[in-house]
Amino acid sequence: MKFTPFGHCGIFFEQFPVWEELYWATKKIASEKGPKEKVKVVNLFGYTGAASIVMALAGAEVFHIDSAKGVLTWGKESLAMNPSIPADKIKWVQEDAVKFLKHSAKKEFLYDGILADPPSWGHGANSEVWTFEDQISEFSDLCFKTLHKKGFFLLSTHTHGVQHEALRNILNKKSQEAIAGEISVAHKNDSRLLPAGIFGLLRF
Repeated sequence: MKFTPFGHCGIFFEQFPVWEELYWATKKIASEKGPKEKVKVVNLFGYTGAASIVMALAGAEVFHIDSAKGVLTWGKESLAMNPSIPADKIKWVQEDAVKFLKHSAKKEFLYDGILADPPSWGHGANSEVWTFEDQISEFSDLCFKTLHKKGFFLLSTHTHGVQHEALRNILNKKSQEAIAGEISVAHKNDSRLLPAGIFGLLRF
C-alpha cells in the first residue's frame, strides 16, 4: 500500500466487519443456490474494489460500478494481486450508479446482493450531479427494483448529519427487518471508538 497525493491508501480499515458481513452473506446465498447457479452482486460507488474482491472470493460474479476511470484501474491492479480469483469474476464498469440501476431495472435484471456507499456529493461520468439528501430516495427505490427477493442490501454513508436510523427507515420501505448502526475504528490501547460512518443492512 502507498498513499495517494490526497492521502488515501485505497483501504479503509473500519470496513473490516463490513467485508466479513459481505463475505458470509455471499457464501450463504451461494450455498442456497447450488454450484450450477451464479451469484450476482453489485458494488455501487465501488472505489478501489476491496469489497468487490471479498465478494468475488466468496464466489460471486461482481459488477463493480464507479464513474472514475482511475479507481477502476486501481481495482484491477488489486485484483491481479489475488491470483486465486479469476479475472472475469469482477466486471469493472465505468458508469453513473443511478444510470446503471435504471438500465438494470429496464432490462429486469436482478442481483443477489447490493452494496452501496454513496458519497455526500459528486459528479458522474457525464457530469451528472449527485447529492445524498436529494437522490437517496430514488436511488434506494432503484436498488429495490433490481434486488432479488432473497438478496441482501448493505447501504452506508459518511454524509454529515445523517443518522443511522434514517438508513434503517430507507431500508424498511422494503422490509421491517433492517438493522443499522455506526461504523467505527477501535484503537489498540484505547476503549474509545472513532466514528467512521453509518450503515444499514437488509438481509432476507
